[in-house]
Amino acid sequence: MDISGSYTLYATRERVWSALRDPDLLRRIVPGCESLEMIDANTYHGRVNIGIAAVKGVYEGTLRMSEQRPPESCRMVVDGKGAQGVLHGEGTVALEEREPGVTVVRYAGQAQLGGAIASVGMRVASGAANMLTRGFFAKLADVFAEESAAPVAAAVAMPPADVLDSASTAPPLSALPTGTGATHTTGRTASAPVLTPTETTARSAPAYTAPTTARSSAPPRRSPLMRFARRAGLSDGSIESERRWANVLLGGIAAATVLVATLAFVLRRVSKR
Repeated sequence: MDISGSYTLYATRERVWSALRDPDLLRRIVPGCESLEMIDANTYHGRVNIGIAAVKGVYEGTLRMSEQRPPESCRMVVDGKGAQGVLHGEGTVALEEREPGVTVVRYAGQAQLGGAIASVGMRVASGAANMLTRGFFAKLADVFAEESAAPVAAAVAMPPADVLDSASTAPPLSALPTGTGATHTTGRTASAPVLTPTETTARSAPAYTAPTTARSSAPPRRSPLMRFARRAGLSDGSIESERRWANVLLGGIAAATVLVATLAFVLRRVSKR
């Protein structure tokens, strides 16, 4: 069984490489993962509970990484077994930085199935494998989206330290002139402008505007239909693919709405006769 494809992630290549080697993160995003432990620097042992009907069951196995070229590529070997049969797979994973902050993950390999699981057919097993793979990358994309959104929210909410310092050192209102003039030791009265609280604040501290650089570096915002297309495994992770699938889904929803409305109208006409 051949397994190959690509997925677009909105994170740097170094961050993607680090995530693919983080057992705590992998434990959260691998579909059906019940446990995952790092045996040594290049070997993991895990247990997954797959809920897809064709390959449903609990499997245990190991994953070994070799021929590593951080953060560009590596080779993976997977061996697993469960009530449904056994699995042996080998393949390569390559990370291509298409542009700053955008990484394309390309994977290709072969898997050999034995036991009852081999009887489901290569096409069904391949479809299940692709569904699990895209589900994994969809969860990883959610992690990167949360990471990119957090600094932006913090930058908008908190002004820079120099703004806060200048505001805290502003003179109190009680120290400002309260009349139309200020009396000097010479006895003369010189006119001086009276500062209102608003003017005092404006003069004592520079105006603060939220930075826009952090927002521009974040991945584009996705509509609910785009997020659904990614999480359902329909898209390849790229914004363009998600937009296309979102338009398809929107068209399907519109067609279904028209069909339901037409059927309801016909049924009402029939019931009146």
